[in-house]
Amino acid sequence: MVSTAMKHSRLDEAKKHIHQAQNKLRVFQDELLDIKHHFDSTIEVGGMLTFADYFFDGLIVDWMVHGKITQSYDQTSQIIGRVSRLLGSLRAQREQMEEELLSVKEEKKNLLESSI
Repeated sequence: MVSTAMKHSRLDEAKKHIHQAQNKLRVFQDELLDIKHHFDSTIEVGGMLTFADYFFDGLIVDWMVHGKITQSYDQTSQIIGRVSRLLGSLRAQREQMEEELLSVKEEKKNLLESSI
C-alpha cells in the first residue's frame, strides 16, 4: 500500500508537469496560428487506473499503469520531436526572410543611388 501511494505521488507530480507542458504547448500553438501552422497535443494519464491500483494492487494493474506511463512517455517524445522539427523549420524560414530583406535593402539602396 505504501509503495502504491509513493507511485501515485510520483504520478501526480508527473501529471502536474504534463499539465504545465500542455499549457505551454497551447500558448505555442496559439503563436503558430499566426503563421498558419497547426500543432495538436494531448497527453493524459488515466484516472480509473489509480483507483484500480489502490483497490486491487496487483501485477495486472501495475502492468496497466506501467503501460499508461510508457504511452505518455512515447507521446511526450513524439511531441518533443515535432516541436524540434517545427522550430528548425521556423529558423530556416527566418534565415531565408532575413536574406530576402537584405537583398531588398540592397536593391533599394542601388535604386536610390542610380536615381541621383
